[in-house]
Amino acid sequence: MYLLHKLLKKGCKPVLAHFNHGLRGAESDEDEALVRNQAATHGLIFESKRRNVKKWAETRKISLEEGGRILRYKFLEKVRQKHQATSVFTAHHLNDNLETVLMNKDRGCFWRGLIGMREQNGFIIRPLLDIPKEKILAYLMSHKIPYRLDSSNQNLKYKRNYFRQIIIPKLLKKNPNLLQNFIKQRQSVLKKYNLLTRKSKKWLTANCLKWAKNNCEFSASAFQMLSTSDQNFLLSHLYEKFYDSTYGLTQKYLDEARTLILNNHTGKHKRFGKKFFVYTDYGRVRLAIKPSLARGSWAKEDAIPPNLKIRFWLPGDRFQPSGMKGTKKLQDYFTDAKIPKSRRHKIPILVTNNNEIVAVGNRFDERFKNLKNKLP
Repeated sequence: MYLLHKLLKKGCKPVLAHFNHGLRGAESDEDEALVRNQAATHGLIFESKRRNVKKWAETRKISLEEGGRILRYKFLEKVRQKHQATSVFTAHHLNDNLETVLMNKDRGCFWRGLIGMREQNGFIIRPLLDIPKEKILAYLMSHKIPYRLDSSNQNLKYKRNYFRQIIIPKLLKKNPNLLQNFIKQRQSVLKKYNLLTRKSKKWLTANCLKWAKNNCEFSASAFQMLSTSDQNFLLSHLYEKFYDSTYGLTQKYLDEARTLILNNHTGKHKRFGKKFFVYTDYGRVRLAIKPSLARGSWAKEDAIPPNLKIRFWLPGDRFQPSGMKGTKKLQDYFTDAKIPKSRRHKIPILVTNNNEIVAVGNRFDERFKNLKNKLP
C-alpha cells in the first residue's frame, strides 16, 4: 500500500497484481479484496491468481516459502508480459533485506549472500530497500491508508519469522543504529562484489573456450594461474550464472571443484550444485548439466534408412576415418580426438545391418563417405 500510494503521488498508473497463496483461508481472500478495491478506487487494472501453494510445493519436495516465491514471480512475469510493462515493482524494504542477509550468513554464504536482495534484478525493481519498516507504517497511519498484516508472520516455525521476531529486536537493543550500519556495510560489500564480478567477466571473455546457457569451457592452466580467492569467486560467479542465484552454493562445492581443476585429471568430474557438474578432460574444464553429445543430423532414429541403425561404442570397434588409408581402433580415435571418457559411450555410431561402421558422431568412414550427402 505504501509503494502504491507513492507511485500514485508521482502520477504513475501501475497494474496491480495480487497472488493469492491460499494459505490463510478467509484472511487471504480479504487481502485480495483490499487490493482489488484499491484498484477500483484509483481506476487501475487489477490482475490476480490463486494457487494451492502448499500442495504444489509438497509434490515438488520443496519448502513452502520456496514454492510461494517461484509461483509468485512466475505470475508477476506473466502479468508483465501481458501488459507489456517495463518493470515489476515489489515493496521489499530495509528490514526485509536485513533478515535475508542475516539468514544467509547463518547458513554460510558468499559475497552475493551478503548483499541480499538487489535493487534491480532483470525486470524486478525494489525501490524501498533503504526504507525501514517503521517509516512505512508511520506513513500509512498518518495518511490513513488501509493496509493488512499477515498473521503467519507471527509463526516462529518459519526461519524468517524467528529472525524478524527474536533475533533482530535483540540486535536493535544492543545497537540502535543497526539498520543504518547495515546500509553502509551493504554498499561496501556491493561495491566489492561488482568489482570482482567485472574481473570475472573479463577473465571469462579472455579465457572462455565455449559458452552456452548450460555449458561453459575454459583452460585448466589459465584457471590455475588465478589466486585462490579469485578462483573461488570465479566459480561462485559461474554458479550464480547457471542457477540465477548462489542459493545452495556451499564451500564444499567450491573446494571440490577447485581441487578437481588444480589436479586436472582427465575423465574426472564433481557435482556443482543440484544440476551441474565440473568435468576435467585433456586440460579443459567444462561446467555442464550433462556431457554434450557429438550428434549429427542422422542421429535421429526416424532419419535412418532401413539398412542402417544406431548403436554405441563396443570393445574392439574399428573404422577408417574419412581421409585416412587404414583402419583405427575406436578407442585410439577417441583418445587422439581428445574426446572425454565421460562422453565416449554417448556418441552415436551409425552401422550397417552387417555391423560395419558407417560413421562415428559426425566423422564418416572413408568407405561410406558418399552416404554423407544422401542422409537427411
